[in-house]
Amino acid sequence: MIEFTMYRIMKRFGDNLVLNNITFTVYDKERVALVGRNGCGKSTILKLLAGIEPMDRDDRLDSRDGRLKGWIKIPKGVTVGYLNQLPDYPGNLKVIHILKSAFEEVYTIEKNS
Repeated sequence: MIEFTMYRIMKRFGDNLVLNNITFTVYDKERVALVGRNGCGKSTILKLLAGIEPMDRDDRLDSRDGRLKGWIKIPKGVTVGYLNQLPDYPGNLKVIHILKSAFEEVYTIEKNS
């Protein structure tokens, strides 16, 4: 079963093209690691999947297969979470509370499975 697919994703920050023509699929029970240099777009890919960052639209059809360029498909019922690598939390909040908050949905899913 496909968990999600990104197809010909493009993302710019101003004049800086961060992601260009990124395509991949992750299948059920597959483990994936995003590895690369700082600033290469790893976090941006995750933010796009979680819906935090909008992708740049390209409404032209792909000449290779006739599909629109730049889409993300996440099956119904699948949720994507993102824990920011540079979080901004109140100083009086304990780490345990931050982690419980971040993984609350995961705990609920595991408990109900």
